Amino acid sequence: MLLTWARAIRALGLGIWLGGIIMAFVVASTVFKVLEKDRTMAGAIVGACLEAGQKVKLGVAIIALAAEAVIFFGGIQGAPIGWRRFVPAAMLLLALATTLVATLWLEPKIHELRKEIADFSEATRDDPKRVEFRKLHGMSMGLLFLEAIFVAAALLTGLL
Repeated sequence: MLLTWARAIRALGLGIWLGGIIMAFVVASTVFKVLEKDRTMAGAIVGACLEAGQKVKLGVAIIALAAEAVIFFGGIQGAPIGWRRFVPAAMLLLALATTLVATLWLEPKIHELRKEIADFSEATRDDPKRVEFRKLHGMSMGLLFLEAIFVAAALLTGLL
């Protein structure tokens, strides 16, 4: 019974986490499409949405990690063995590490640059701070995509 609950809670946490990542991509592309002529405003809206969602993501990540700990360390009869035990846990830890790197290291740098730049019009495109912003933003998107892969892998392998 405990194993069933722990697996369900882990799956729910991972599902919400993955859904949040997918929605972040959808919201960002939609806002930038609607506010095509005002990239500064679009960036401010998307940034605020991502910042608010970050708390939810970290919350469900902690819940999924706690459920994984029960499954992995609980010594519960019928708990997965072999790769079915290690792969979901490893993928969850990689996803958590990825989100922590983005949250604690990359996003503060992006936020600071966003405040320094202020104007994201086409006229400022070649500004060195904008170039640095694009580089960090690309890294952020890459990490978010990688995080989504790890979360999906943890979710799918955990369901087996």
